[in-house]
Amino acid sequence: MTYLPYTNRLISSIKPYVVYPALFNGRNIQPFFKWCHFPTSGQSIYIFLFTAVTIILSAVGYSSVQPSTWYESTFDEMLSKVAARTGILAMGLAPLVLLFAGRNSILLWLTNWAHSTYLLLHRWVARLFGIQLILHSILELASYVKSGSYAEELVLPYWIWGCVATVACSIMLVASVFRNSSYEIFLITHIILAVFVLAGTWYHLDYRFEDRWGYKYWLYACFAVWAFDRVVRLGRMLKNGMRKASFRPVGDEILRVDVEGVKWDSTPGQHAYIFFPALRKFTPWENHPFSVIPTNYLRPAKSLPNSESTGSDTPMNEKDLEELTPTSSATLEYSKTPTSGLTFFIKKNNGLTKHLWSNSLTTTTLVEGPYGGSSRNPILLCDRLILVAGGIGITAILPFAHAHPNVKVYWSMRDTQAAMAKELQPGLRHVEQEIVLGKRLDLAGLLEREVKGGWKDIGVVVCGPGAMCDDLRREVVRVTKEQEVRIELDVEAFSW
Repeated sequence: MTYLPYTNRLISSIKPYVVYPALFNGRNIQPFFKWCHFPTSGQSIYIFLFTAVTIILSAVGYSSVQPSTWYESTFDEMLSKVAARTGILAMGLAPLVLLFAGRNSILLWLTNWAHSTYLLLHRWVARLFGIQLILHSILELASYVKSGSYAEELVLPYWIWGCVATVACSIMLVASVFRNSSYEIFLITHIILAVFVLAGTWYHLDYRFEDRWGYKYWLYACFAVWAFDRVVRLGRMLKNGMRKASFRPVGDEILRVDVEGVKWDSTPGQHAYIFFPALRKFTPWENHPFSVIPTNYLRPAKSLPNSESTGSDTPMNEKDLEELTPTSSATLEYSKTPTSGLTFFIKKNNGLTKHLWSNSLTTTTLVEGPYGGSSRNPILLCDRLILVAGGIGITAILPFAHAHPNVKVYWSMRDTQAAMAKELQPGLRHVEQEIVLGKRLDLAGLLEREVKGGWKDIGVVVCGPGAMCDDLRREVVRVTKEQEVRIELDVEAFSW
């Protein structure tokens, strides 16, 4: 909405009240019971309106003509018409389900909404699609049972394929609840079941209506959306080409991955999907999103203090942090090195990330991207930019430090991640910074200090653990309501 003319001031004034607050108990990034993410208030409004429109379209506009040669009673007539309406609405929702899930949706290019927002909408629209599809099947079943023709219809191909689509969709709705337990298994089964839904729907329509009434056009739209996304994804990979990736441990928890020869613009907020086909021979399609840092940001200056002894595996203490604090009189002389290359920092976890630690230090890789990021991001227009990171969340934050002239970085991490602070210092030396080891940041305090410092137009970017992101969201809402200050909030979080 901020792309529309004359809307910036209006949108900014209502954000603390209807856009930023979390819908329930202050939680947005933090999941409930490890599987349920609640939307923000702004997202909830959109979901509510979309759901309301779907319900209204399902419930109004019916008319009855009696006596009828087709129906014995008004009830039979309404039962059949509602069954048909829910089926038509399910067909209309199907392309939106795929559009909201795509990495290359045209909606991402037309708006400044994050991909995670569209994934949230994908889940909710998919639920509405599933409800409409299941209602269609149940109502048609009831209609045929009441008319006495159920036994005849049951063995017909269109009925069988309709059941295939309905059962596959029902399994998808239930299985999606457990997507965080084993995402790779969920993703594969999700795609397979989606194929059954689309194939079942196609043959259901083909056997029942052939090419009459235009119902297949909705499926053509589904195929077009899916094909466009896949073609663009392939094009992004081919453009970057097959690259060499090198690995290097940074402490005991983080792995640094450098990909040579790729040069993108330095727009902050970008991420990419990385494939390691040589390491995942049985699942070469497996890929994960990671925040992008231009390697050039991390190339050290010749005059870095203690440069001969600041290896990334050396434990870091408070004295080291003081030595790495930027000074106004420092003059850094950078070596003549290539400006291309991408760097990713990967936290050791189960699955692919754990597999990388046990393999060779170099391998071939495919990079799909860049995704996200926009030079039109309103947060870059603020007078003061505050970057708040927790742990490895600094990788999404760091590029913002190179996109604004007035920046301060607040970064907290566990003691076991201190080596990463040294590794990233070349990219942070030019900005104010406050780094905390083994403690949590005082989120309320840092916002109050910025406001008391006289800043009235502040941008806040946060990336880190869900609890920290949600806590800072609450503090931004509180401070904006209590103080005469405008705060633009950007939560850099990727959710499945």
